[in-house]
Amino acid sequence: MKRKFFVFIEIFYVLIVYLVLGIGLFVWFAVDSFGENIILDILLLNMLILLPSVLLMWSIIFMTPRLEVTEQGIIKSFLGRKLKSFSWEDFNFVQLKGQFKQWVFFSKTDLTKKFLSSARCRKDNIYFFLSQSKLEKIKQVAPEYIQQQLELKTN
Repeated sequence: MKRKFFVFIEIFYVLIVYLVLGIGLFVWFAVDSFGENIILDILLLNMLILLPSVLLMWSIIFMTPRLEVTEQGIIKSFLGRKLKSFSWEDFNFVQLKGQFKQWVFFSKTDLTKKFLSSARCRKDNIYFFLSQSKLEKIKQVAPEYIQQQLELKTN
């Protein structure tokens, strides 16, 4: 069984659909009434093309890195290049963050007083969107103390 997964690939797919719909709507508006009102044209360009493009680039950089869980630890790579590698002994804290969607943070420092966005910016942790399949993959290879912390947090 492969023990590799993405941080949060679903948002990437949603943003691709958003960009395609935005391009389609912009073309439809451009054919219908382009040039009549320059302010409306600029607003539509920003709303339907630029915003989805920026969000898509953000999701590619931050949500599509691949995580590999091994007996030694967790490796984070992007486009085949290793970005971070932590052994299980490096992690002192397992945190769950978020209300609607749960994010798991493996961290060297305590993140209980950090907001979700500021916790993601820290360089000494690895995070991903929690799902049952990812949880099972981690439980297969994680040390006992990590498994106990995960059990306490997820129940």
